[in-house]
Amino acid sequence: MRIYKADWVYPVSSSPIKNGIVITSDQGCILDVLHDEQVEYAAALENAEKVDGVICPGFVNTHCHIELSYLHKHLQKHTGLTGFISELQKNRTSFSAEIIEFEIQKALQEMQQNGIVAVSDICNGNSTLSAKTKSSLYTHSFIDLFGFDPLKATTIFENGLELYTQFKQAGLPTSITPHAPYSTSFKLMQLIVEHCKLNNQALSIHNQESEDENELYLSKKGKFAELLRHFGYDLSHWSFSATRSLPGYFEFIRSENPTLLVHNTYSSASDIQYVAAKNVFFCCCPNANLYIENTLPDLTVLINEKVQLTLGTDSLASNHQLCIWEEIKTIHRQFPALSLHTVLNWATLNGARFMRIDEKFGSLEKGKTPGIVALPGGANFTGSAIKLV
Repeated sequence: MRIYKADWVYPVSSSPIKNGIVITSDQGCILDVLHDEQVEYAAALENAEKVDGVICPGFVNTHCHIELSYLHKHLQKHTGLTGFISELQKNRTSFSAEIIEFEIQKALQEMQQNGIVAVSDICNGNSTLSAKTKSSLYTHSFIDLFGFDPLKATTIFENGLELYTQFKQAGLPTSITPHAPYSTSFKLMQLIVEHCKLNNQALSIHNQESEDENELYLSKKGKFAELLRHFGYDLSHWSFSATRSLPGYFEFIRSENPTLLVHNTYSSASDIQYVAAKNVFFCCCPNANLYIENTLPDLTVLINEKVQLTLGTDSLASNHQLCIWEEIKTIHRQFPALSLHTVLNWATLNGARFMRIDEKFGSLEKGKTPGIVALPGGANFTGSAIKLV
């Protein structure tokens, strides 16, 4: 049994507790969470390990590209999304399988050291499969499909299904998902959604990460239209929506299963209102947004629309580290009025609910094994996250 006392305990599912105590089994199962008015408090206090700052549940990273970890520090900052994609295509074949595998293992270890207990990971191949089977980090692999030509949609989907089967046979939670509205035909989206409905699985799609995406849907012009043509896509077949992208494609992916919209850097209030539903979650990856587009989503709009927010790190190709606490600190610098309790909810319980693992992760409640993280800087939003369990 382990007993921890902290200046503040943030269970997340309930209000913060000043001078709180958390008791766990040796395996990390929460046995009790105490405040100083409970009769058991004094006895527990005698054997408690003192933790300066805040104790909270382990973090849930709802968006990552672990397979791109080998590109850390290899891509330029502030190129915009179309520039980033072009650089990614030029650099991603320049590394050996051994280097890629090594960097994937390092990335998984880094996330755990930074207090992340679960991650939703985007996969375009099977390079992460072996490392995931050996890691104690909970991973959900989203097999990420793209292809703008509807005539190739069935072939692309069947190839994705083969990759999906590899992950499933390895015992890893897995879904098939569309990459982004600028890279996936409506026909391919429909095939993916039908599969997810049949198998009761979640979706995760990159959404409005660039204003160029909206321009593509509004007019079939702009940098994305140029990039697609550069990659050999014929846009003549595409009946564009003449609306912003989210209203333009969402009907093709609307599902009763959880759907994660990732980035939302250029999402408006009307966009968000269009997709409002209890099963839609919005993921923010602030450090990646700054790295690529040098801007952040307007969190006040998302908050005012009362959406379910989660946090992600994106990849080491677009970030300096894989650390949810660093994402929280970036949010605090830009939106200092947000409370730690609010943002920790995004970083833990909301993410666990999207991944449908909240019976185990996301909050400090009896019977859960959510991992325990110490934040020495606490409500001052300083210091590093320290994994305790």
